[in-house]
Amino acid sequence: MSYNENLKEFPHVLDIMTDLVMSNTEIQEISPWIERISRLDRLVLDGCKKLLSLPQLPSSLSELDAEDCESLERLDCSFLNQKISLNFANCFKLNKEARDVIIQTSPYPVTILPGKEMPNYFNYQANGGSLVMKLNERPSSSSMTWKACILLVRNDEVEAGIGQTVRVHHGIKQNSLDVPCSPSYHTLRAFTEHLYIFEFEADVTLDEFCFEFEVEHDEFWVDSDEWMIKECGVHYVKYQLMG
Repeated sequence: MSYNENLKEFPHVLDIMTDLVMSNTEIQEISPWIERISRLDRLVLDGCKKLLSLPQLPSSLSELDAEDCESLERLDCSFLNQKISLNFANCFKLNKEARDVIIQTSPYPVTILPGKEMPNYFNYQANGGSLVMKLNERPSSSSMTWKACILLVRNDEVEAGIGQTVRVHHGIKQNSLDVPCSPSYHTLRAFTEHLYIFEFEADVTLDEFCFEFEVEHDEFWVDSDEWMIKECGVHYVKYQLMG
């Protein structure tokens, strides 16, 4: 459905709506009644250039597209569904509180957020596309989950007008041997000076290992040679013993 303030007058619609599109409208705020759309799965706000804030959104929401909401500053909400896809590309006015909420939400599959440097939330950081992690103790047979963040920039330092599609591979090495990761790559719409946040799992057995992130360069990804990973960061999420 397309957005209309009069929707609140039709309660039966609020009970069954799953997709709501507000793209390229002149709205400055979204009415709090949006939280009553109990089955809302997808909310599209891209191009709402006057939108200043977001109210609390339904817990059912699994996809939020707020690309090019260039005036968006505040998130008066938390994301109750921890597996949610968030796109805040080109939302350069987001305040620190809003950015913290976005960064700490579990991304599925990828969260996009403007940024020129790695957030402090990622306690292991490095320039370029690789970093070494040293654990306090050697893990037993285990499955570990990490939240990773990469900062993409263009090699030619030219501002990208629109997102270009690239594939980023990520993996782990122990004693120079590859450790299978799930997933092993993400396909992204690349914007310069943007952060990309995602999670992946792997079974590790040593207390020291190396994370590697790389933009795939081949003839299939036409624009991939223009992109590089400027910084990367990792935050440990959880540890699960294998039965």
